Amino acid sequence: MGLRLIDLQIIERIRQNLPKPGRVLSLGYPDVLLAETDLRKLFDLDSAEFQFREDSAEIIKWHGAVLDKLVETKHFFSLLGLEFDAWDIHASRGVEKEVDLNHGLDVAEPVCLYDLVIDGGTVEHCFNIAQAMSTIALMVKQGGFVFHDNPCNMYNHGFYNLNPTFYFDWYESNGFVVTLCALTDGEKYMPVERTTRFSEIPERMSLVCVARKLIHNPPYKWPMQMKYRGNPDLKAA
Repeated sequence: MGLRLIDLQIIERIRQNLPKPGRVLSLGYPDVLLAETDLRKLFDLDSAEFQFREDSAEIIKWHGAVLDKLVETKHFFSLLGLEFDAWDIHASRGVEKEVDLNHGLDVAEPVCLYDLVIDGGTVEHCFNIAQAMSTIALMVKQGGFVFHDNPCNMYNHGFYNLNPTFYFDWYESNGFVVTLCALTDGEKYMPVERTTRFSEIPERMSLVCVARKLIHNPPYKWPMQMKYRGNPDLKAA
């Protein structure tokens, strides 16, 4: 998974509302797919000493990115004043905690640890997506943020393509507020309908969503889709 320009711009806006130091959890190890000069400008890091991955060429080729080298993600987040952890089903980058999001957390696992949880393209690969979303909600602190970038029309990319109503119904039923939900090609936003149907969008679009946790109130509820809550008989208004 990789953090594109649009992802990094959103993370920078979220960062303005995070404590310092803060804690970040990423679901999957996110490669930072932006050049060093652009990162310095976006995050105001003119004097920072970046670290770079020794396997940059291999990872850049895997992403099909146009970059000379790849900054090391954990160190990059430390430059932002954020302690970084990553979970994944396999420790493919060697630093992840191995967690299968298809299953619930161990009862001894501490919760509400993170000021920001980043899902840069993970939950669509979890067959038990509802359990994965519940774990995300448990791990973010009250007042903290969740950031998603998941596919909307990338067929066979994962088990699922997601819709705006997925985020709104889940989060607003469970003590969060959605502060951003938009279609993106990785560089710019497109307006998106909250609950009504839409069509004719470009290929390979994803949805970015930011939700803020207002209250901590588990166990989390599986929501009914908004259009059925507002019109249970499916009759015209």
